[in-house]
Amino acid sequence: MVFFDRGTLVSDIAGLIQALGGRGSVHLVGQDWGGGIVYGVLAAFPELIRRAVVMAVPHPARSAESALDPKHVHRSFHWWFFQLPDLPEKAHAANDFAFVDYLWEHWTSAGYRDPAHIAQIKLMLKEPGALAATLGYYRAMFDARKIDPNLDSLRRSMERPIAVPTLALCGEEDLRAELMSDRRNILPANIACQNQLGDYVNQGLRTRRWVQLIPAILCYLFDANAIMRKWFL
Repeated sequence: MVFFDRGTLVSDIAGLIQALGGRGSVHLVGQDWGGGIVYGVLAAFPELIRRAVVMAVPHPARSAESALDPKHVHRSFHWWFFQLPDLPEKAHAANDFAFVDYLWEHWTSAGYRDPAHIAQIKLMLKEPGALAATLGYYRAMFDARKIDPNLDSLRRSMERPIAVPTLALCGEEDLRAELMSDRRNILPANIACQNQLGDYVNQGLRTRRWVQLIPAILCYLFDANAIMRKWFL
């Protein structure tokens, strides 16, 4: 059986880092689903990561709390819709994957379009097995039958406090920004949050704001101030 639960994804990323990174630690950046995986890697495998950046996704503890908040239930309606059998597959494929167009409009700033990117997403979802796998990640969030039972120990370690220096980014128009900045003693103190990014982080990465956003991420990862002090001061 193929598993899509977060424990499996965290294990996969840790294995990839160990296979490609040798014995040293690495910098890790994750956005959306990737951000959720990064939190788990940081907690369970801190020895593998030097510094990290998570974008557009709050800490899992805050995400769990948001499931009881009506406005966040509405924002993340797809979590619940994707639990249904068969219907999500049919809804996605109908009318040339119009469901993708709807989600784009629902989640991005008014007037922001990227037809080429949307076309790539639709093309990907038409690949054999791609849509089933895409929905599989969401279904594993709530269906215990889709969670690898051999990773119980790993899942417990994913709940540990995060000690790795981490920068959390979120666009200020994204509803999840409040979850990432309102710590309420849940986020580890070492996680610095920044949500003054204009709109959605994924938009910034594909527009002219990358000129500001990507260098800022690189400066954080490589601790530019420390490098300057070491070599030039």
